[in-house]
Amino acid sequence: MDIEKLKAEFEQSECFKKLEHVAQYTFFEFGAYLKRTDVPDNVEKKCGHLITALIFSWGAWKEAKAQAVPEWIDYSKQSPRIDGPYQIFIMNQQLVAEWESPWGFSSIEDGDVLNQELITHWSVLGSDPVIEAQEPTND
Repeated sequence: MDIEKLKAEFEQSECFKKLEHVAQYTFFEFGAYLKRTDVPDNVEKKCGHLITALIFSWGAWKEAKAQAVPEWIDYSKQSPRIDGPYQIFIMNQQLVAEWESPWGFSSIEDGDVLNQELITHWSVLGSDPVIEAQEPTND
């Protein structure tokens, strides 16, 4: 079972969209309720700020999450192109390993080569590894 795939499918489902709508509607209804009752103005204002902050935070969290979710690539179909650190799944564990072509993944801690047959997926670490251009030295 691929939990990441199931989670992504749920977040695209109508059920999730309705749940999100209900949460936002509840915030708005709570704000409207405060306006209709004898809640002191300062409490109403503070609750209004809280509701606005919650809605803004939810949107910001969704945006950040969308950018942070790594794309997992099946190792049996494709290996990394650039040497460097990557996230890998090996024996149902997620860890950071070093990719070095043509040998494969090795342990970050001790440099030992990992059993490549046990690795199922890999993903870039944070963002795509970048080869930094070096400026020519003036000797």
